[in-house]
Amino acid sequence: MTRIAGIWRLAPLIAGLLLGGCMSDVTVQPEGANLLWNRVAYPARQRVNCVAIDPEGRIFLGVSDYEESEFLSFARYAIYISSDNGETWAKKPFGPFDITSLAIDSEGRVFAAGYYSIKRSPDHGESWETLDFHPGYSGELFPLVDSGDNIYIWTSMKGIYFSGDHGNGWTQIGDSILAAGELTSFAVNSKGCLFAIAAGKLYRSRDRGGSWTELPNVPSGMRFGQLAIDSSDRIFISNHSGFYRSTDDGETWTAPEPPDHYVDRISIDGRDRLYALCALSLYVSDDGGDSWALIMSLQNWLNYVASNAAGDIFAAGTWGVSRSTDGGANWEMLGFSDYEPVDIEVDRNGFFYIGLACGGVYRSIDSLESWERFNKGLPDVRVYCLASANESMLIAGTSNGMYISPKDRPAWSLAGLAGYDAQRLFAFTGDSV
Repeated sequence: MTRIAGIWRLAPLIAGLLLGGCMSDVTVQPEGANLLWNRVAYPARQRVNCVAIDPEGRIFLGVSDYEESEFLSFARYAIYISSDNGETWAKKPFGPFDITSLAIDSEGRVFAAGYYSIKRSPDHGESWETLDFHPGYSGELFPLVDSGDNIYIWTSMKGIYFSGDHGNGWTQIGDSILAAGELTSFAVNSKGCLFAIAAGKLYRSRDRGGSWTELPNVPSGMRFGQLAIDSSDRIFISNHSGFYRSTDDGETWTAPEPPDHYVDRISIDGRDRLYALCALSLYVSDDGGDSWALIMSLQNWLNYVASNAAGDIFAAGTWGVSRSTDGGANWEMLGFSDYEPVDIEVDRNGFFYIGLACGGVYRSIDSLESWERFNKGLPDVRVYCLASANESMLIAGTSNGMYISPKDRPAWSLAGLAGYDAQRLFAFTGDSV
């Protein structure tokens, strides 16, 4: 491997480059210069709104693609689908349909919710149809599929809707819940019991929404509570006051120690692993919340987490989507960043490399016509700058020091300055930096 020289050895040289030489106060335009500028493609700004994985391991992302015209920026919406565990993605444009949530049943039907309607795909995202579901404006729509493939759409303003025929027909349920006040969370257990948090109180229905009972002895401060239920029907609630668990359908509660003083969101995967998203950190528990392990800590907000049958974890936030195939010990960025490029480097072959503030590095080998992800081995770090050490080595200055990779393939490794912000790199002849 090429040896990267220590920065301290090059301080006199850097000072000479910055301070030496002739300086002029007058900018001289070359005679006959006529610079023409053209807009070229670069990895688009994208925000991931939701993540879901079907029984066969396909990954579905609801994405806002931000495009810029001469005067403004606007969003186009799409479903991105990966059948190879996130290596490549197929885009299915959705036009003006703003995708806010996804759900998938046991037979692979995909349900995509917007603010006003629901779309369904019977063929793994290849084609989509708009369902006959018209609640009027109700805020965000949240689809949920239970173990019997019944579908529930819950909303904060219009209550809960139920379909027992894969979304062909809908019935509004839970009028008393709607009367109680704003609905903030909803869950269903394996026995078909419904649980809802409305106006800061916890309600349960044993007859599919026909009647509801306010549960006593529930934790206080439930207004912003989040519900999750695992396959053993253990109920978990997180709110601003703490973290709680019930093993008897909400009759009694215990209070395990939360992983952080503030848990923003909780979710459960197919292996009954409990995840807690705490703003900039992701924790996992294999024992129902009795103990927690920190598996990700970032500089950007975390929003969603999902896992496949093999146990691979996919986490999404404002920086994009990352994948871990070893239980959270290591992560690789898969793209979909909401941040613009911060630096560009071109090598002697005419290959371009772009570093995104968050989202990693991309390469173009066709004169900026298209881009491919160039992140293998690069963890979830901010990228500040790029540089070439020699004809074969690419360097990235990041929020955790310097990483190096061969230029012919992404194979990043930490080269030094771990724990430091490396915000500017200077490469010299003789493989020094």
